[in-house]
Amino acid sequence: VEVAYVNGPRGVDLDSTLPGVADMDCGIYFRPQAGGQVLIGSAEPECDTLHFLNSADELKEGLTDEWTNLVYRAALRLPGLEIPNTTSGLSALYDATPDWVPIYDRTSLGGFYSLRGTSGNQFKNGPVIGRIGATLIENCENGHDHDNDPLLLPFQYASGSLELGMFSRRRENLTTSGTVFG
Repeated sequence: VEVAYVNGPRGVDLDSTLPGVADMDCGIYFRPQAGGQVLIGSAEPECDTLHFLNSADELKEGLTDEWTNLVYRAALRLPGLEIPNTTSGLSALYDATPDWVPIYDRTSLGGFYSLRGTSGNQFKNGPVIGRIGATLIENCENGHDHDNDPLLLPFQYASGSLELGMFSRRRENLTTSGTVFG
């Protein structure tokens, strides 16, 4: 995955005026980035070729033509966005499951747990993922059969609970957009 960083339009206070935007028509998302920049990423539109690697060692360092496509698409939506002569951004890997829903579950090897397949977007959910992991470990290590009786995680700030079976390693693939947007 590649993400582009470009300077925002001149004279615009991005931090107070630009929300996070997912533009499915252009196939991008963008948001303010520190220092008056705009971060631009791909929403993986059908017209783009997705690149899946069998090994992390296959990742080529550096930015590609994808960077140019991202910036040109953002310029369609952000009047005054200047297209720089040099690239700035990052290229990295992230893991994803076939339905793009992460796996938070015990494994078939006793005492080992898996919190993976987060597709690069779950960083903001770190605290709740920690609670999910703690709930799984505490209950399963004390004899609960999570495979046959999925655990519930009570919401902290609202009524209700999250049924953790939806993150099971044994679940049927869920119907999602097949992207980081769910």
